Amino acid sequence: MSFTQKLLLVVALLLCLSLSAGGGWMIHANFAAAVDTALADAAADQERARTSLEDALRGTEQVKETFRAAKNWAGRRTPGADAGFSVLREDGTLVYAAMPEGTDYLDQLRAVQAGAGGAVVSAGKPPALLLAAPLQTGAAENRPQEGLWLVTAYDLSAVWAEQARQLRQFVLIELGTLAAALAGVVAEAQRSLPGLPAQVEVDCPPEAWAQVNRPLLVDLVRNLLQNAAAARPADGVVRVAVTPQGAGWRLAVRDTGRGIPPEDLPHVTEAFYRVDKSRARQAGGSGLGLSLCAAIAEAHGAGLEIQSEPGVGTTVSLTLAGAEPRPAPQEVVVCPAPDTV
Repeated sequence: MSFTQKLLLVVALLLCLSLSAGGGWMIHANFAAAVDTALADAAADQERARTSLEDALRGTEQVKETFRAAKNWAGRRTPGADAGFSVLREDGTLVYAAMPEGTDYLDQLRAVQAGAGGAVVSAGKPPALLLAAPLQTGAAENRPQEGLWLVTAYDLSAVWAEQARQLRQFVLIELGTLAAALAGVVAEAQRSLPGLPAQVEVDCPPEAWAQVNRPLLVDLVRNLLQNAAAARPADGVVRVAVTPQGAGWRLAVRDTGRGIPPEDLPHVTEAFYRVDKSRARQAGGSGLGLSLCAAIAEAHGAGLEIQSEPGVGTTVSLTLAGAEPRPAPQEVVVCPAPDTV
């Protein structure tokens, strides 16, 4: 191979990696921005609905009275085409519901438990963003009706579909040209987290190569390392293991932290879901980490598997298609030294 060919090959590889990294960041940023926009629009609509419903419920004290007033209000309102609502008591009593089909009662209850400022994404199809706000309905002596909540639902299917489309398109374009050694990916994720409050131990054979989009996989591993460290592993160590799995490779991130309660485990890949219900969204982070990890795994044809036991720890893993190891790039000398006699 001539020097010119080598130089062109290196330039093409660098350009490909640069475009791949930029595309992965752009998809991540676009999705987060779309969710933030949907959340802001939903919060504004809910505030208008809350004020209007409070007026309609003013002075009601019995469940039947509240039901009739909420039903009358539902018949008069002109919400957005994708919005639904329900009225719940804090003890879980469902007073009135006009929710989209497939919205589970437990998701509505979780929205109430998340409190004002929190958000829950329902597990239904299509997914819905659920927000909850306390209702101050006031009796005759201006006492609020205790423990009454408005839960509103907003369709998120368009946001999820666009994210999935971009990820599929991006991965399909890049998978034909990119492969990664699953050790290089972990090392890059580690370098991006200089302040990680845990030691990382990596067990990865050098022949472990997979056909992946490297920047997206780095983003996935970075999120898993952050989550594992935040779980406060008892031994202060987060372990990353890559092992053969059929014709592919299984990447697993394990910690010995506080674990996830069984009732929370099915929901941890939902956007905004927090195992610690006392943490509001404003407490830090967007709550999209594991949701994006699941989307990235799905775009690679892999499912995100989560095993956890409270007080023992959590393991998150996925299996990726194998790829042939690529030879190390040859050194390119831009200005070769003159021949010596």
